[in-house]
Amino acid sequence: MAQDLFPKPTPKTVTAHDLNGNLFNVTTDKLCLRVGVYGILVNDNNEVLLQRHPSTTLFGLPGGSVEMGESVQETLLREFVEETGLIIKIGKLLAVENDYHTFQEKFCQSVFIFYSVSLVSGQLTGSNGEDVAETRFMSESEITDKLILPVHFPLIKKHLCP
Repeated sequence: MAQDLFPKPTPKTVTAHDLNGNLFNVTTDKLCLRVGVYGILVNDNNEVLLQRHPSTTLFGLPGGSVEMGESVQETLLREFVEETGLIIKIGKLLAVENDYHTFQEKFCQSVFIFYSVSLVSGQLTGSNGEDVAETRFMSESEITDKLILPVHFPLIKKHLCP
């Protein structure tokens, strides 16, 4: 009966991107679903903490994929420590966004959850040798759409320029 109420949608074509901004047309029946959670940490100089994956020149917010059995809050706390060495406190939910992209050699539809976060303790690490090549704070004047992941850019600009 539920199948009658909610029939499976007909696949459609969407445009996905990779970490370098290359575009791909892919049908929705070929997508995996990914939930990611990210934090915006702004320091006393009004600079936002960003990190860069080794396979790209673009920066994004610290965070990552929710693992099975893990809450989004647990994910954000874990990812911050893994990627930055910092222990954070999770603040206000800022936004929930949708994006189509490549992830671990697959095409995915991602639901991105963004929180404001504050620093509790820790020492900022520059790289974890795995999925982070560089971590640093950037000022508003440094942040451009050519330097930041497309799905993160509008939210960062909005948060730094209220």
